[in-house]
Amino acid sequence: MKFLIQFILIALFTFVAQYFFPWWAIFIVAAFVGIIITNTGWQSFLAGFLGIGLLWFIQVSLIDATNQGLLSSQISELFQLPSSLMLRLITALIGGLCGGFGALTGKLLSDLFRPEKKRTSVYW
Repeated sequence: MKFLIQFILIALFTFVAQYFFPWWAIFIVAAFVGIIITNTGWQSFLAGFLGIGLLWFIQVSLIDATNQGLLSSQISELFQLPSSLMLRLITALIGGLCGGFGALTGKLLSDLFRPEKKRTSVYW
């Protein structure tokens, strides 16, 4: 449940932040959500990866659909990619990696300042 909430919050806050801040603000948004909602490391990374990766893929696909794929087909030819779909997938992968590492950074930062629980042995 925490994974789904973290995923939705990262996608929602990133969608809003992209209109006011530069592209690298996705790191800050994902880290902030990672600080507030703490999961395991892999769950935080996956929530950030999927949240921003899917968001960017949907946004790029909508932009591509509105201009009939003119810009993406030209950029695909420039980078010698087989199709514009490959360009959209690479864009989503880059955004997903940025979001995943941002959320993981937030999780690790919250662990750094969280007091350690005293471990008790079962045998004592």
